[in-house]
Amino acid sequence: MKPLQGLSLDLASIGQRFAARLIDGLIFLVPYLALTVPLVEENTDGDLTLPMWTTWAMLAASAIYEVILVAVRGQTIGKAVMKVRVVRADGTGQLPSLGASAIRFLLPAVVAGIPVVTLQVASLLIYAWAIWDPNRQGLHDKAAGTVVVRA
Repeated sequence: MKPLQGLSLDLASIGQRFAARLIDGLIFLVPYLALTVPLVEENTDGDLTLPMWTTWAMLAASAIYEVILVAVRGQTIGKAVMKVRVVRADGTGQLPSLGASAIRFLLPAVVAGIPVVTLQVASLLIYAWAIWDPNRQGLHDKAAGTVVVRA
């Protein structure tokens, strides 16, 4: 995609995007720890483990949070705090569809979930792509046809 020339979209900075993601992560981390710490068990090797369902529950909750809020409001709580929002990259400024919002969430989540270290590192690249992209789009934005703009 060429840079979005001639459009009145004011792209969000990488710092704003990172801070928004960090805020959203903290919103989930605190309740996750409060709910899962009592579930930690010691296995026969002496290692501490959590039931697998806790990971799936966290993924489902974060998917609902991210996908629904981006499709309905264009922003999560973190994005609202950082005064940015997700819009379609076609220059209309319209909110992404539910499908586009799901693609934005699922691409990095699925890649990160593959238990191969190189693919888990690749999931970070999906977000980091925005650093050098002329439209500040991560690969998840490109796949979904979205950009993140100042609200």
